Amino acid sequence: MQILDIQIDKHPVKHYPRFDIYLLVDKIPDRLEMRFQQKGNRWFAEHGGYVRYFGWEPGGNNGGFYGRHFDIITKDETKVTLLGPWSSRSSAMNKEGFTPSLEVSITEDPEVMKRGHTFYAVAVTVELLRPVLEKMGERLVEIDSHGEPQWVLESTLETEDEPCLDQQIDDTEDLCNHVPRAADGNYLPQSKDKLHICTSEFVVNLAILTLVKALQKVDFTQADK
Repeated sequence: MQILDIQIDKHPVKHYPRFDIYLLVDKIPDRLEMRFQQKGNRWFAEHGGYVRYFGWEPGGNNGGFYGRHFDIITKDETKVTLLGPWSSRSSAMNKEGFTPSLEVSITEDPEVMKRGHTFYAVAVTVELLRPVLEKMGERLVEIDSHGEPQWVLESTLETEDEPCLDQQIDDTEDLCNHVPRAADGNYLPQSKDKLHICTSEFVVNLAILTLVKALQKVDFTQADK
């Protein structure tokens, strides 16, 4: 699989290295082309830099994907049917020692790349992305995400310990873009205390911003008269 084009969106959220990587590739491998490895309830396969993985406990339907079944082939050419597996995440697979990977959005259609939506949410290897990113002046680094190795763009990491929403926000609508989420759109693992702190700061910033905008509309010179 070759990368033909790449786009990166960064979201300036304090303490949360949030970014989205969009890839245009020549061909997305079919699942049956891939050969899976198993470690416990983790199933992982990589083909040409493209990654597929599942979380599934053999012996029954685990209830994921509304109970759908997925046929896969293992490295020893054994055919296995996963009943209701879960999608899992790249950091969980990294922890198991599989080939390092991270989540991206991908397409084979140049028109999708132009309009910016209807991508597939998948994962690719760090090795596939690294040389392409380096040409753009970007660098992937590994961080610890609550005990799981997670690969992120170094440029999205904060170097100072600042509140999670202390940057300037020019429009109320922009606040929704500062909710801490990971590259796949899900919230990053965090303690309840940290989530409470960030939620509180979000509410405080919203209140301050609303007050400032209201004061900007007041004509104090008229009030003096």
